[in-house]
Amino acid sequence: KGNTMITRRKAIATMGAVGVGLASAASADEKKSSSILIKNATVFDGYDQLPGSQDVLIKDNKISKVGPNLKADEKTKIIDAKGKFLMPGLSDAHWHTVFAAATFDDFNMPDQGLVLANAIQETKRTVLRGFTTVRDVAGGVFGIKKAIDEKIITGPRIFPSGAFVSQTSGHGDMREITDPPSRYGGVQSVMEKAGDFVLADGVDEVLTAVRWQLKKGASQIKIGAGGGVISHFDPMDSLQFTLPEIKAATSAARDWGTYVCSHVYSDAGVNRAIDGGVKSIEHGQQT
Repeated sequence: KGNTMITRRKAIATMGAVGVGLASAASADEKKSSSILIKNATVFDGYDQLPGSQDVLIKDNKISKVGPNLKADEKTKIIDAKGKFLMPGLSDAHWHTVFAAATFDDFNMPDQGLVLANAIQETKRTVLRGFTTVRDVAGGVFGIKKAIDEKIITGPRIFPSGAFVSQTSGHGDMREITDPPSRYGGVQSVMEKAGDFVLADGVDEVLTAVRWQLKKGASQIKIGAGGGVISHFDPMDSLQFTLPEIKAATSAARDWGTYVCSHVYSDAGVNRAIDGGVKSIEHGQQT
């Protein structure tokens, strides 16, 4: 089942097409017509640049045909590419829709309006850069994804991870040093409340945190198995989450038919993550 889901994601990720200066297949205008014919384009299909001027017929958001002088009925929307470059939509396997356009000061506003406004602008910029599919590996993007899917805003197809699952003192612990853990009377950080991070200590809490993200619609799970740059207190080469905790995360994800990816840099952290069943290592530059 897990392999089937991953294969389905790969298939979906190749469906889009985007041209420089042209409307994207992932854009909010695509519902106006079920068919689009892009004419007179210079086409790269991922293998070879096709010779001469080419036309691309898109039906129901899928590339139906590529070739010269294609015909279409009167209901088809026609776009004249005028020789511009056209290629399949790119996929970004490591992206943060919310964090890409935000600063820590943005999160400290009285509400999250500025963060969301910047994220919405970033989704459109992502498409205009040629990316029609992103794997979002941490951040509260479920509402943004729904707005894109329902054609309310322009953006790429998002495969969300939901909140980054971190241990206390780990890469996702954005509390101040004076803030105690919740079990000692502390409260959630602003970014926890926004669904960007979730703190979990011990097997039971990790299981709950992972299942919570899956309930919200996570395509995959992101955990932190080592230190990082944006977090204030954890050394870069620190090991985070015990092996049983990591196995708890991967077990819960596997039961849901999906997988866990992990932020980690060091040899020891990468090895522990792999031993725990993690399928995708994010970063790993210190190996």
